[in-house]
Amino acid sequence: MSAGRYKVDLSAHLADCEMNYLRLQKILPSELRVGQHLRFQMAGGCIDIEVLECAPYTTMLDLRLSRNPHAEWAITRLQVRMYHDAEVAEVLAGGKPTPFRARYHYPNSRMHHRDEKAQLNRYLGEWLSRCLSHGHQLTELAMPV
Repeated sequence: MSAGRYKVDLSAHLADCEMNYLRLQKILPSELRVGQHLRFQMAGGCIDIEVLECAPYTTMLDLRLSRNPHAEWAITRLQVRMYHDAEVAEVLAGGKPTPFRARYHYPNSRMHHRDEKAQLNRYLGEWLSRCLSHGHQLTELAMPV
């Protein structure tokens, strides 16, 4: 990447977010409620999905990847907000519940890549594509007391 200032490719970002929304729509049940826990099993582990917030126009999800030691996934947790009016789903945080910025100056103290958020949205797309391509069943887990 050149030494110049990183520019967000808004068209590519929106395309990734739109595809992630469509993938989530295929995976998730139509009715979601706060506190709902879902599990999507796939080769190499499973994705546990918790619904953190539900509002008329948005849904906040916490996705955690439980994996076997031989799986290639690096980050095992993503927080995703679905915007139903715009039909996009965007990664807000990954690994730690700290929100990501659209771009970072490089180098920085946390060593984030300049396009960290774009990479995580593509990464989410890989998770969801893997879920859809392997076609394992989504199950609802017991709600915690």
